[in-house]
Amino acid sequence: MTATDWDDGNNGRIEYSIPGSMAVTFHVDQRGVVSAQDSVDRERYDNFRFPVLAVDHGVPRRTGSTLVIVSVADVDDEKPRFMSDSDDGRYRFNVTENEPADTKVGYVSAEDRDGLAENNAFIYAFDGGSSSTNEFSIDPHSGAIITRRPLDREVMLIRAPSVG
Repeated sequence: MTATDWDDGNNGRIEYSIPGSMAVTFHVDQRGVVSAQDSVDRERYDNFRFPVLAVDHGVPRRTGSTLVIVSVADVDDEKPRFMSDSDDGRYRFNVTENEPADTKVGYVSAEDRDGLAENNAFIYAFDGGSSSTNEFSIDPHSGAIITRRPLDREVMLIRAPSVG
C-alpha cells in the first residue's frame, strides 16, 4: 500500500504502523508492504481485518488510515480422522454367510478440519498388509465395504481389514 503526503521535508515523510494486537500477527514495513509475522491457520481464521496507519513527521503529526482485509486461503494441511461410532474407534460389521459377491457390508467415513471441498476429499483403501483383501473390497470414493465372493463361516475366520 502507498500513502502520499504532499508536504515538504519532515512534514511529508511517512511512517507506517499497525496499531494494537494485530501488530503481533502482521507487520508493515516502511515501504507499505504488509506481511504475516508467522504462518496462519485457515481452520482458525479465514480472514483478518485491521487498520494500517500512515503518520507524517510534521508538527503536529497528521495521520491517515486504511482498513486492510487479509483473506486466508485454505491448503490441505489436516489429517483425516475416521468417524466410527464405537468407543474404541473401530468399525464392526456383520454379514450373513453365503451372500453373493458384491454384498455391501457397511461404510467407513472420514473427515478432516479442512473446510473447502477440494481439500476435504478422501480416497479409501485397505492397508497393504491386510489379509482380508481377498474377501473384501472398498469403494475408494464412498467408503463402502463390499464382499468379493460368498463367505463361508465354517471355512475361514474373517478379520476386518485395516482401512488407511
